[in-house]
Amino acid sequence: MIKLFVYGTLRKGGSNHALIEPYLHASQPYQIHGRLYDVGGEYPVLVWDPAEPALVRGELLTVSEQALGPIDRLEGYYGPGHPDNEYERVLHPVGFYLYTWSQQAVDQHRLQRIEQGDWLQYLRSKQG
Repeated sequence: MIKLFVYGTLRKGGSNHALIEPYLHASQPYQIHGRLYDVGGEYPVLVWDPAEPALVRGELLTVSEQALGPIDRLEGYYGPGHPDNEYERVLHPVGFYLYTWSQQAVDQHRLQRIEQGDWLQYLRSKQG
């Protein structure tokens, strides 16, 4: 079993949650320090920053290790430091994995920050 922090489409109620359900053993609300950005309304990206006062809300999942293959494919992760990675998969010091972007990549794409730090809340607010 491994722990994984999810903050976007893999959360319960998110458009890709079904991908992770077969591997899911437990879930709890969780938040980490960082900044959340919108990639054109389809999914968010996280810039994990322990020094950031703002919090990103999500879920801490306990999943079987086999979940990493399908999630890596969804997240465009090919291995540590691979040039084709969309995200980097990193191990948080507390002992869970998360997928993150660099601030440089966010700035290059000129992405809109999600100030409330919650992807699902942000989507609801956009729907009216």
